[in-house]
Amino acid sequence: MSIENFKLNQTLARIVAANTVTPRIIPMLVGEAAIGKSSWARAFAAQNNTEVFIISVNTLADKADVTATKTEIHEDGTVSQRFFPMHTVKRANDYALENPDKLVYIFADEINRADSDVTSAIQTMFTERRNGDLELADNIRFIAAGNDKGNVTQLDSASRTRFSLYHVVPDADIFTNIMGENLNEYIKKVLQRHPDYILCQPSAQGITPEVDADADDDQSTDAAFAEFSFGEDVDEMSQFTAPRTLEGLSDTLNDLSREELSDLLAEDIGRSNALEQLVYAHIGMTACADDILTVIADDLSTATAQTNSAAAQAAPKRPRVWSALMNAHSRSDIETTISTLGAEEAGNLFAYLAYDDGNPSRDDQREMLIVEELLAITDPSKLELNRDALSNMVILNREGKIKSDVISHTQNNAPAQSVLSEKMTLMAAVL
Repeated sequence: MSIENFKLNQTLARIVAANTVTPRIIPMLVGEAAIGKSSWARAFAAQNNTEVFIISVNTLADKADVTATKTEIHEDGTVSQRFFPMHTVKRANDYALENPDKLVYIFADEINRADSDVTSAIQTMFTERRNGDLELADNIRFIAAGNDKGNVTQLDSASRTRFSLYHVVPDADIFTNIMGENLNEYIKKVLQRHPDYILCQPSAQGITPEVDADADDDQSTDAAFAEFSFGEDVDEMSQFTAPRTLEGLSDTLNDLSREELSDLLAEDIGRSNALEQLVYAHIGMTACADDILTVIADDLSTATAQTNSAAAQAAPKRPRVWSALMNAHSRSDIETTISTLGAEEAGNLFAYLAYDDGNPSRDDQREMLIVEELLAITDPSKLELNRDALSNMVILNREGKIKSDVISHTQNNAPAQSVLSEKMTLMAAVL
C-alpha cells in the first residue's frame, strides 16, 4: 500500500467538508507550489455558500505578525504588550459572528514556507483558537496548505498530529472550469489532449521527465506527477508548468494578436525564437510548453494557408477583351471595346485592372488609360461589381494585391465619382 495523491477536485472537497465538521483536526493540503491550492479553497467556499479568508503565511516577517503583539515603550520608561488581531483573522471572525449558521474558513497557505517561529505561531493559533486578544468564533474552521519539497520548514511529529495530511496534485478539468473563457485557446487544446500536462517539471534535457516507478503518485497519471530528475546543468531558476504559471501564460497569449505571434515566431533569439522564449519564461522547457508551441505554429500556418487560398480564390480571371485592349492602336479603339461590355464584364474588367498579380510585364501606363476610359462611361450599370467581387477586392487589398493607382483614380477622379454605381462607391469606401 502507498499514499496516493488526491486531485484538487470535488472528491477532495467532500472529504475536507467532513473533516471540518468539528475544529479538532485541521485538513492540510500538501503538494507542489503553484498548483492552485488557494484557488481550490475559494471554489470550495463558494460551493458551500460561505467565505474563505486566506493568509499567505510565507509573507509574514516574524512571529509577532501572527501572535498579534506589540511591545510599547512609554514615556516613563515602562514597557507593556499590546494585543491586536491580524487584519485577515479579524475580518474572518466578524463574518463568522454575522453568519453563525455557516462554517467560515481561514486558509493558511504555504504554512511551512516561513520561518519556524512563524509556522509555530500559526499552529498555536489553530490550537488555542485565539489571535492576539481576539477569541475566535465557534464556527471558524482552519484549512492549511504547504509544499512537500523545496525550501520548507519540516513539521515535527507532534505538529503533524494536529493535521489530516492530503497529498494533492492539480486537476486539468477543474483548472479549465475555473479559468472559463479566460483560458487561452491554445492552452485549452493542449490540456484537453494531455490533462497530465497540468503539472510538468523540466528535465535536464528540457522536455523529458524521468519517471520514478516507486513514486507515490497516482498510477493513472504517472507521467504527469512523477518525480523529476534535475541534472547539474539545469538552472535552479528554471520555470515549471503548473496552474499558476499556465494562468500567466494564458493572459499573455490572450493579449497577443495572430500577427504579433507570427512576428515573435519569426524573430530569432540565438538558436531559438522569441515565441519559444516567451512560453519557456512562463512555464519552463517542458513537454507542455513544446505542445503549446506546436499548436500555435500549426494554427498560424493553417491560417496563413487559408488566407493565401482566399486570396487565390479572390484573384479575378483575365477578361475576354484583355487581348483586344492590350493590342488597341488608339484611345478610340479602347473606348469602342469597353462600350461593348455588359455590366458584369465591365465590373470584372475593373477588378482585373485593380489586381496586382506581381507580373512586371503588365503595361501600367496602358492599364491606367483603360481605367480612365472605363471610369468615363456615363451609364453606372456598365461598371457593376456584385457582392462577391466586392469581397474579393477587400481580400486582395488586405493582401496588398490592389494597385494603389487604380484606387486613386476611383476615389479622386471627379468625373468617375459621378458615374460610379452604389456598389462601386461602397467598395471604394471599404477599401
